[in-house]
Amino acid sequence: MRVKLKPVAEQVILITGASSGIGRTTARIAAERGAKVVLVARDGEALAGVVREIEEAGGTAAHA
Repeated sequence: MRVKLKPVAEQVILITGASSGIGRTTARIAAERGAKVVLVARDGEALAGVVREIEEAGGTAAHA
């Protein structure tokens, strides 16, 4: 069975561990490619900073 995915720009992507490291980088790249990203991490302050970075670059992000 072949799965057909929507283009990244049409997806909402949930990323855990998004306040640093691979999670942060993945969130920024996904947003640069047009995805809406929802970010989750334990460090709320750092997470809010990532959301600001993404939004300032023109992307769409939310955090929990």
